Amino acid sequence: MGYKHIEAALKRSFVILFILCSTKSISQSIIVGVIKDSITKVNIPFVNVTYEAVNAGTMSNSEGYFNLKKIDSLEFIQLSSVGYESKRINIDKLGKVVYLSPRIESLEEVVINSKKIKYTKNIKLGLKQTLKIRTGLPFGYEFSSYIENTFKKRGLVKEIMLNLNKAPKYDFLATYNLKFYRYDSIKKQPGQLIYNENVFITPENRTYILKVDVEKLRIKLPVEGMCIGIELVNKENYNTTSMSIIAPRINFTHTKQKYSTWIRFMNKNWKLSTNESKVKKNQFINANINISALIEN
Repeated sequence: MGYKHIEAALKRSFVILFILCSTKSISQSIIVGVIKDSITKVNIPFVNVTYEAVNAGTMSNSEGYFNLKKIDSLEFIQLSSVGYESKRINIDKLGKVVYLSPRIESLEEVVINSKKIKYTKNIKLGLKQTLKIRTGLPFGYEFSSYIENTFKKRGLVKEIMLNLNKAPKYDFLATYNLKFYRYDSIKKQPGQLIYNENVFITPENRTYILKVDVEKLRIKLPVEGMCIGIELVNKENYNTTSMSIIAPRINFTHTKQKYSTWIRFMNKNWKLSTNESKVKKNQFINANINISALIEN
């Protein structure tokens, strides 16, 4: 065999060895699995899978499968989804199948009343826009806004109104997951979920008021008000970074209310996100979310 033939054979061997080593390295650096309901054994789609110590994670796809880049210095991941108990797992003990338990909600106190409650009065609640602030958040983040019930009467949420702004240049279109919480007056933040199912919407990338009809969901409006959450969901499993531009943009506004907006990453702890305005004295920047509701007369 001539020198050139030997050189070519060595090159081919090196390429094959490089591919095998690269494949092995990739398989070792990616955590893969499927998430199932512990009772029905059915795969659970769109579950948040995140590292406990840092804001990095992914989401299971429409069939419940996920893959997560392994970070050697981190030990625990957290899995969470609307309607299920969150789960904390040591990565070394993580199997190919992960089971989540359905959340069992405590029954609310039942008040016996011979008079049937009728929700007929249509009202609007939320913040008035005084100066538009355009904001952009990466996938995985959720912000929540407190909606005060100024009428102090029980009701049903009819419509959610989001003030959106077109992004001229963007990397990915957003999917929003609407969430509904009680207001925790002790911790002064969103509390227990009122509605235990995902409500996904896919807004158009344009400047407009997006109105989402939720009347058929029969979501209760508490007397003390509620918190509306907007989670930016990566349902399509795009390969994104924290610098990816998500469209459309969600507008915030100025208000006198100091504590109205919170933010978190993939169902972790809430952090207050209301900031003091730099352009309007004694004003604060909060998420511009409004609702319409039907309340009792």
